[in-house]
Amino acid sequence: MVLPPAQFKLFMDSIIWAIKHSMRDISDMGPQICVDMLNNFSKTPPGISNAFHQQFFCSILQDILYVLTNSFYSSGFKLQSLILMQMFAMVEAGQIGAVLSPGRDNREYLRVFVCGLLSSAFPHLNTYTLANLNHLEPKLNHSYPVSLANPTITQNSRPFTQFPVKFKRVCR
Repeated sequence: MVLPPAQFKLFMDSIIWAIKHSMRDISDMGPQICVDMLNNFSKTPPGISNAFHQQFFCSILQDILYVLTNSFYSSGFKLQSLILMQMFAMVEAGQIGAVLSPGRDNREYLRVFVCGLLSSAFPHLNTYTLANLNHLEPKLNHSYPVSLANPTITQNSRPFTQFPVKFKRVCR
């Protein structure tokens, strides 16, 4: 099945809308569809996956972080955390061939982008606090607790799932 770009953008906007929805059934369905979408695009030829990541990677990341750091949204935490873990792992493992920002390595850009999002969402945090959040900057060659083939949150991923909770505490 092939969708024209405008219709596919509408489809992606619908997934993000579902992630941000106030009804629990809908807000639980959105992250699951997003996980499936990320998994499916990781199995496509590089040309297709690169186009997808270049157009949607940062906006998905931005919206997931928005939902995770906004106290209005209470459901879907497990899958939202899984999406973040999966996205960070894909970048750190070099599985995203698309250039997310011209002139920058994707790993560096992801760290700068996430710190920028968090600092704009929480302006009272200083750069030092953001730079020292260990869970934002996983070490290279780290074995990630999520597999793209079998994306489940394991016991080893507990520190990652605790990050948004700890971050909310720091921000109070």
